[in-house]
Amino acid sequence: MGAMLVLDSDKVSLVCQTYTKWRDKLLPIIKKTAEKNRHPFAENVDRALLESKAFLFLSEDGFVALQPFDGDKVCVLFAYSFTQGATAKYQPEIEVLSRKIGAKSIVFHTALNGAFIKLVQRLGYRKIAQQEHVSTWQKELD
Repeated sequence: MGAMLVLDSDKVSLVCQTYTKWRDKLLPIIKKTAEKNRHPFAENVDRALLESKAFLFLSEDGFVALQPFDGDKVCVLFAYSFTQGATAKYQPEIEVLSRKIGAKSIVFHTALNGAFIKLVQRLGYRKIAQQEHVSTWQKELD
């Protein structure tokens, strides 16, 4: 995946970028979010992006790190938005990207709850695991 990959539908676009170019701006956001959610994932996200095991996609209002694994899955390692509604807004693009590499499912881990959980359930995710306050969710792709 190169820096030229752009998905644009209904004025929504995710652009694949080189993480090292954006690391100084994004890593503090990743660390602050991990600390706020009491979910120590920042080092794993940073390492996966630095080692090109995960891919960074930027949008006008946030960013997402996606990591292919097990040959047919994509993990949303981290997603962040400066505005509300990004989960529903970018879900279709994340699904398109995942299908393009042959993924049959999308997985993510979260310490969030409440309204966010209701939203991801409406988007077709189901909880597949719980460890302390972090849950794992999966959506099968058609």
